[in-house]
Amino acid sequence: MTWAEATEDWVDGIMRIRTGLTLFPDSGYALFVKFLYAFCVSGFCCAFAVLTVSAGSCPVSTEEREWNGRDGSTVEGRLVGAYGTLAFLEINSGVHHVDIRAFSLEDIEYIVEWSVAYHSARTKRPVYADSEAEITRLVRRSARQVVDGRLRRLNLDETTEPEFFVFYFSASWCGPCRRFTPVLVEWYEERRAEGADNFEVFLVSSDRSSRDMGTYLEESGMPWPAIAHGSGTARRLGQFGGRGIPQLAVVDRYGHILLHSVVGGEYRGPQSVLRAFDPVLAASNRGTE
Repeated sequence: MTWAEATEDWVDGIMRIRTGLTLFPDSGYALFVKFLYAFCVSGFCCAFAVLTVSAGSCPVSTEEREWNGRDGSTVEGRLVGAYGTLAFLEINSGVHHVDIRAFSLEDIEYIVEWSVAYHSARTKRPVYADSEAEITRLVRRSARQVVDGRLRRLNLDETTEPEFFVFYFSASWCGPCRRFTPVLVEWYEERRAEGADNFEVFLVSSDRSSRDMGTYLEESGMPWPAIAHGSGTARRLGQFGGRGIPQLAVVDRYGHILLHSVVGGEYRGPQSVLRAFDPVLAASNRGTE
């Protein structure tokens, strides 16, 4: 067993021990587990696997606060998510991800407390029909799939709402898109085979017609749904896109753009999103075991 594998097993053990926190929240046992979390994140271990924590779902306060870096830097922001070794802070209306180990121990403790509180109140993800999230409602009414060569409405009512929406901005006439699509299809199928079911990809097409979009979906073997071509939903989701295609945007159910092909005005491409998303996806699924 490698050091990385041993570390991951150790963290998984801590994740399972954590269930006792809801039974004995103020006990010495709980304090010991919290200490192990902080110790893990503060440098001993690089695999800080916390539960998904998204703005609006956690009983712990999510007001804007000052975050302190180990290098002495400070920034004002609001915690909207924590996955793997990444914390997602909303700063000046934009979401930025920061390595958790860059924070002060006090900030790490804040993240730990928040995660534990979320776990104690956690419920299962709702189905689309029961979700109150605006982005879920938009996708629900505009999702399409190819059936017998034709685009049909996809009924998502009884489908479990994803934790992450991955919007793929693409088109059949785009050469770079055609080269990237097989990469995305392979990635998608591999993650599904690994048991990751808390995300969904949706094609947001820039094709000239609904027919062209349907043909592109079918010929490229995309196993995910598309958003109705030219629909109001497609136009609204355009805010998650950007200039040029292909683009990938990972968005949580509250509309926070967690990852994007463009970072700080620099186009880094959709593959950079997949590389950054993999540890996030792994950590969020580990937390649900």
